[in-house]
Amino acid sequence: MIHKIFSYLIYLKQFYKSSILEVIKYYNTKSKELILVEGYAESRNFGDALNVPLIEHLSNKKVLFSKFLPKIIKRKDTTYAVIGSILQWSQNNCVIWGAGFISDKKIRVVKPKKIHAVRGPLTRKIFLDNNIECPEIYGDPALLLPFIYDPVITKKYEIGFIPHFMNKNSEYVKHFENDKNCTVLDILERVDYQVFVDNMLSCKSIVTSSLHGLIVAHSYNIPVLWVQYSVELVGGKFKFEDYLHSVNKQTTSPLFVSKHYTVEEYINMMDTKKIVFDYEKLVHSCPFISTNRKLEIISKINKSDKI
Repeated sequence: MIHKIFSYLIYLKQFYKSSILEVIKYYNTKSKELILVEGYAESRNFGDALNVPLIEHLSNKKVLFSKFLPKIIKRKDTTYAVIGSILQWSQNNCVIWGAGFISDKKIRVVKPKKIHAVRGPLTRKIFLDNNIECPEIYGDPALLLPFIYDPVITKKYEIGFIPHFMNKNSEYVKHFENDKNCTVLDILERVDYQVFVDNMLSCKSIVTSSLHGLIVAHSYNIPVLWVQYSVELVGGKFKFEDYLHSVNKQTTSPLFVSKHYTVEEYINMMDTKKIVFDYEKLVHSCPFISTNRKLEIISKINKSDKI
């Protein structure tokens, strides 16, 4: 009990410290040079953390998370929802490009300021069912990573395991920690996103229970196997199915891991087919991308051998 109270006090201290720093940062930077973003401001999760480098690269502006800003500031300025299952918390001043809902059960749905694209058709259906217009433009913006960062990395491992942070202590993950042919990547390891991508690219294939482990594997055309361990994630399979439908993947059920598989067995179950996705449509729909960056990325898409 004492430990929980102590942890909560530390959390409050960090919250208020961050709040003050964010406000100072906001006022010390011209608003035209900023993009206010919805989501988890201090998340160590790779998928959530991708918001910053991706948006800053596309827009040539600095990202500021709106979470810790006073309501008087948040209400008057436009915020953006880009990567993440965060739309159940969005407000009516939010502009959506690529984000999704965590579930289709018992969620709060608010009419946003504008929708340019959503993660997938299941998210779109939620808006339509609530009489909110939503274009038929899909895609998690993390799919654009290879057109921003595409290094040549030597393959060192047969399989890279990327468990969701809820599954990182699973015996079926830990079993491979000392296997020289495998590596376990920590989705919560707060490192430069390029380091995480480098580690993924050093793997010939990926086994993952993390949505962005799956998405980034698809984006770099790495054979991948979506798995589920004993601990079910918040929202169940919704966000996975939403994404998989957006890239025309017919398999929307994971392998439930309830026994030890060999490296060879995992490799034989890998999905090796490329995704089918309209990258240009997602890029053209981006509300904050600079003209030069758009031309650059479209050019890379047209020359890519990953599509």
